[in-house]
Amino acid sequence: MKKVFLLIVALLLLGPLGVSAASPSVSNLSVTGDSSGEVGKALTVNVDIKFSNISELGVKLIDLEFNFDDAYLEVVNISSSNYSSEVYEENGKYYIRANSMAKNLESYSAKVIFKPKKAVDNTTIKTGSIVAEFMPKRDGDGLYIENESDKVRIKTSLVKTKSISVKSSSTSNTSDSKTGSSSTSKGSSSSSPSDKKVNIDDGKSNNNYLKNLSIENYDIKFDKEKHVYEVEVKKDVNTINLKVEPEDSKATYDVEGADDLKKNDYKVTVKVTAENGDVNTYIVNVKNDQAVEVKDDKDGKIPTKYFIIGGIVAAIIIIVIIIIYFIAHGKDRKLEKSLDEM
Repeated sequence: MKKVFLLIVALLLLGPLGVSAASPSVSNLSVTGDSSGEVGKALTVNVDIKFSNISELGVKLIDLEFNFDDAYLEVVNISSSNYSSEVYEENGKYYIRANSMAKNLESYSAKVIFKPKKAVDNTTIKTGSIVAEFMPKRDGDGLYIENESDKVRIKTSLVKTKSISVKSSSTSNTSDSKTGSSSTSKGSSSSSPSDKKVNIDDGKSNNNYLKNLSIENYDIKFDKEKHVYEVEVKKDVNTINLKVEPEDSKATYDVEGADDLKKNDYKVTVKVTAENGDVNTYIVNVKNDQAVEVKDDKDGKIPTKYFIIGGIVAAIIIIVIIIIYFIAHGKDRKLEKSLDEM
């Protein structure tokens, strides 16, 4: 019986060590939308990503390989709810990068607008590698205040393809055989392949980039393709002054949170609205001593999970003490007898 007792104790000790939470993973990736288009007219592709095993995590960042032939297709806009998204090129490959603008997100959906440049019977959009970063879920609004030790990062690959055909633009002038009058097509004219600021259908500019973003008394390396920045301020600083300059004079912008950092969870948002209504968001995360001191619960109570962890640790310590005691007194016949009778 003594051996059985020691075996049970060993299992109790090793049991918690053998249980580990499943790692986050991509449960589904889909690429849907238009399968055909016309040169010079908008074509829409939808990208959706779902994750599993993230019950206590929220999506922080996504980097998805998103290749297409830029001889035939050109990205003119990407939009997604609760994320700041962009399409960028690196080493001959295209990627979608998305930074979350809200906590506790568990999936990602984006709408990518292409402008076909040349007619082609078949061209393919193809996904590849996926890098995703997650942070523990928190109560309250606003972005995460990053702690590198809390970050969970995964990298995998999931190939999805979508075929698209592109036809030449329709004839701009057509004759009406009944009236003899001529009419002009309302389709937008095609711009040169190097012109990335194209107008779609209504002729209004969709350029919602900033030309410059600076913060008084603080240095940041601005890049119009980078949408999230960080600055550190002194503990008593509650406001910062931003200088904003849109790339397109027809675009407008709105700055939120700079006049009261504490009230806005130390997050400053710059929303740039293009002439056609498309919105692009830039975010400045402000760090100081107050911003780092974030409680897990609004009322300051210790989360239940810490009580559970503390209880498990205490139980293990007690069991270890019992084992040591029995081993140290193993020669005591009365104890041995009592163990045999158990």
